[in-house]
Amino acid sequence: MIDKKWIGAKTDWIPITVTSKQIEQFCQTIDEKNPLYLDKHAAKKAGYEDILLPPTYPILFWQRLKIPWLIGDFTMIQSEQSFSYKQTLIANKRYHCQIDLKKLRTRGKQQFIVHRLSIVDKDKLAATSDTTMVLRYTEE
Repeated sequence: MIDKKWIGAKTDWIPITVTSKQIEQFCQTIDEKNPLYLDKHAAKKAGYEDILLPPTYPILFWQRLKIPWLIGDFTMIQSEQSFSYKQTLIANKRYHCQIDLKKLRTRGKQQFIVHRLSIVDKDKLAATSDTTMVLRYTEE
């Protein structure tokens, strides 16, 4: 089980750049057809410098971060997720990301954890995503 000492812990900051091709693949997966996510000309016409990341795309940033407190023999179930944007995220731009453990509650062989993914653009907070997960531990 995750020890309460991890509350407030943060991962290292990592750089992330999402390519147009990665966004296109994501849009195919979720059957997204909005031209702002797929067509650079449509995005430029709307005032953006490149295509936009769909609002839920940052969940994939988790795959790139090493989260030292998420080790052990458990099943992880996502129960809630929210996104908050200070600015629109766009393709081919370098962002920096970090995850921190905000809350931890234990009930029997389950733990409820809340993480915040922070996305920064040139030292300015661009977006956050709060994710609540349930960890179910196997019997020993």
